[in-house]
Amino acid sequence: SNSLLEACLSGVPCLTTPCLGTSYIKEGYNGFFFNFKDSSKLAELINRLIEDQNLYKTTRKNSIAYAKTYPLKDSFENWIKTIEKLG
Repeated sequence: SNSLLEACLSGVPCLTTPCLGTSYIKEGYNGFFFNFKDSSKLAELINRLIEDQNLYKTTRKNSIAYAKTYPLKDSFENWIKTIEKLG
């Protein structure tokens, strides 16, 4: 999703459910996955990032670096094609 990519570019370690549009999230590298209804896992991940500043900083740095390699031009072209199909 665009919001996850924007978060990565902003250096936010991403916590997300495994769904369409999360292919650029690499578990433990620039973000973490949790199951949709597993609020305890989400809480655990948030606490890990708060308590382990090294993990937070590393994940933040990796988020920015990985997002910069993502082909934004392709993403914009796909959005244009999708909008044109709807119009």
